[in-house]
Amino acid sequence: MSNIDVLLITPPSRLEVYQGLSNEYAAIEPPVWSSLIANYLLKRNYNVQILDAEADNLTHEQTAKKIISINPKLAVFMIYGQQPSASTQCMPGIKIASPMTPKEYLSIYDNFMKNDDVLYVSEHRGSYSNTDELKDFVSENLDIILFPISITRFEAQRAKIELEKHGYKIGIANILWIKPFVIKKEWENAVKTSKFGGIVLDDDYSQGVATNLAYDIMKKTGKKIDAMGLKNKSAGFSKETDNLPPNSSEIVERVKKIIKS
Repeated sequence: MSNIDVLLITPPSRLEVYQGLSNEYAAIEPPVWSSLIANYLLKRNYNVQILDAEADNLTHEQTAKKIISINPKLAVFMIYGQQPSASTQCMPGIKIASPMTPKEYLSIYDNFMKNDDVLYVSEHRGSYSNTDELKDFVSENLDIILFPISITRFEAQRAKIELEKHGYKIGIANILWIKPFVIKKEWENAVKTSKFGGIVLDDDYSQGVATNLAYDIMKKTGKKIDAMGLKNKSAGFSKETDNLPPNSSEIVERVKKIIKS
């Protein structure tokens, strides 16, 4: 064991995220948080070192070898960024789950304990008081299937009830695992036999995860899959300027618009 108490590591991501563009066009962000934490620890007499794999242009393998050679008492991976999806973009290959029910939290915890993979849990405070399990509703010959993520799963349930009052046949395929994203066989069959495909619902901007998952489903099924998330505007702090995830009424209107078109 070396005399380094804490090694603060900025893992490499530019090569995988930006590929060939990383050589000239991808900026290298200064290790701000590593510096702040290092300063805090140094003032408390800890021996600290920073390994900025981005600045050193190291691969994942080279970074791992460097960590082994330094052999710190504690290795800390610093994952952060100045954009909403930065924390997960900096960790190519990690697992991402968005649990909303008690059994889902238990299942991802069990998965984490049984595997060595890094697991990013995208939790929503709306799940804390929820005691119910959210089941899929998929079958053949539906009008449309909703693929909700996170807090939109509750709104999808309400939208389904409202739409079925008007004679629409609505399916729900709840997305727990965002990465790796596996399209279940029953989901695939439901979409293929549906009249109007599906909609991926997210509590973030639709240009990110929702669009990526929609593309995967569309490619797998050959059906049109829309994406619906936050409105394309900046959020404020008043009721008039806030930007919230799709509610049941907005989902109902989007489904009706798709079906009528």
